[in-house]
Amino acid sequence: LATKEAQHEQLRFWHELAMIGQWLCAAGNVVGICGSLMLCAVSPQPRAIGVVRSFLLVCAFVYLLWPLVKASARTYVLMSARNTRGFDGLLNVYAGIMDFDHVGVMTPEFLAWRTNKIVQEEDLLRRVYEAADGKYDDISGMLQNELELEAECFRETFGEQDWQRDEDMPLREDRMLQ
Repeated sequence: LATKEAQHEQLRFWHELAMIGQWLCAAGNVVGICGSLMLCAVSPQPRAIGVVRSFLLVCAFVYLLWPLVKASARTYVLMSARNTRGFDGLLNVYAGIMDFDHVGVMTPEFLAWRTNKIVQEEDLLRRVYEAADGKYDDISGMLQNELELEAECFRETFGEQDWQRDEDMPLREDRMLQ
């Protein structure tokens, strides 16, 4: 996407699509459960325990077993992909397996910051690739400008004094040992 507005519009579209999917899944769950209960109520069963047992088995499969199998398979693929190239094709086709945008998000502000950072990095990579293709005359000048902009954003976010390391403050590993 070429412009910032187009990128933000695409982000809004994806967000709305995710919200529609969320409500569609919730409605599907309600319709499925209500439909199962209505079918059991309308069609008298010779043994009610069989109906209850099948309902509980389906719920256990849908809400417990299937997510565990899916998560285990994804974990196996990602762990194996770190060591071998056997799953490169699968990861190219199903790139969503590697989507960790939601991991560790505690507040909406942090998610917005992370998403903004990802968009900025994609824009920078696009410019680097364009520079490699010969669209820019001075690659080092472009990279210097980008690094200066990144440093300025860092200073605005964390302040001038906050990011400088205090010599009396122990390193992270030292604090963990104490």
